[in-house]
Amino acid sequence: MREAASVALDTREQVLRQIRTGERFAVVTHENLDGDALGSLVAMQALLRALGKDSVMVIAPEEFPLPPEYRFFALDGLSTEAPEDLERRTAIFLDCGNLDRNPLAALRDAEPLVNIDHHHDNTRFGTINHIVEEASCTAEIVWDLMRGLDVDMTPAIAEALYVGLVTDTGRFSYENTTPRAHLMAAELIAAGVEVGALYRRIYEGSRSPSSSCWRARWRASTALTTAA
Repeated sequence: MREAASVALDTREQVLRQIRTGERFAVVTHENLDGDALGSLVAMQALLRALGKDSVMVIAPEEFPLPPEYRFFALDGLSTEAPEDLERRTAIFLDCGNLDRNPLAALRDAEPLVNIDHHHDNTRFGTINHIVEEASCTAEIVWDLMRGLDVDMTPAIAEALYVGLVTDTGRFSYENTTPRAHLMAAELIAAGVEVGALYRRIYEGSRSPSSSCWRARWRASTALTTAA
């Protein structure tokens, strides 16, 4: 455990250095978006823009429409394809256990490639691999990096990070719910997260089927509309 913590501290500094010195970024996550993937993605995008970076958030077109419970996110700087100047950008993969979990093949050849995740089975595919297995979620790692970069917390960033935290800890019921996760939650709430309202958006607002069912229904309705 101590060795893993030491490695995480070293890779943390590498990520902070890459973000400080880089100018252009492409931020991505895994397919079949969940709360931690989207929350981490939106928060990292906002963090980079707060630092004055040229950052593109890339989500494959087949991921739309988003699951109803996540459609409130403002996807600033969104692109549905890899940017044409990808060779000039640092790619940041979030919550992505292996390269194949991102459907946009062009992004897999990006260099430098920063791999940020909390899953123990991550394949370490990046130029920099910042894997923090003791973190409750990838959003917690983004939160920690944000602190290291001295970026001011905003209500929008806090909300995105809280979505990642609350969904990946099963509303603070899973074994990965650590004291640090609760400290993070307290800071995010102090920054403006309205817990009750956000809970209702995620868990009570849609009463929806799975995201894959929603996408299938949306595409079917689109096809019928087009045919008509």
